[in-house]
Amino acid sequence: LARRAAEAARTTSDLIAGTVRSIDEGRGVVSDTSTAFTEVEQNINRSAELVTAIAAASKEQAIGIEQINKAVAEMDKATQDFAATAEELSASAGQFKVEASSLSETGERPVRARKGNTLGASSRRYALPSESSSGSPAICR
Repeated sequence: LARRAAEAARTTSDLIAGTVRSIDEGRGVVSDTSTAFTEVEQNINRSAELVTAIAAASKEQAIGIEQINKAVAEMDKATQDFAATAEELSASAGQFKVEASSLSETGERPVRARKGNTLGASSRRYALPSESSSGSPAICR
């Protein structure tokens, strides 16, 4: 009986020692898991900060692109305006050339408008009323 009791005590002691080892190993696993979760949390927080920074940078880029688009649109409009003005000037220069050629062929002298008075296209060959002695437009020939 004593031998069986000693054997049972040894078995119980071995079981307790095994349980203590398992508990110590479990404690290590829990500690490693806790450390891993802490690292995961830190990585998640860092990722959230990076996503926030990327969102802010993207918003700034969008604003910059919008400003560039507006500037390009303004430059396009100015270019179109300049092109239209150049066309008008070219047409006017051509018309002046035709009129100058016509005047030189007919021997007529061009009439100069005085400051503040303008001669329209239909009245180019007429003097201003103040230049005529009769008060009516005089034809220059």
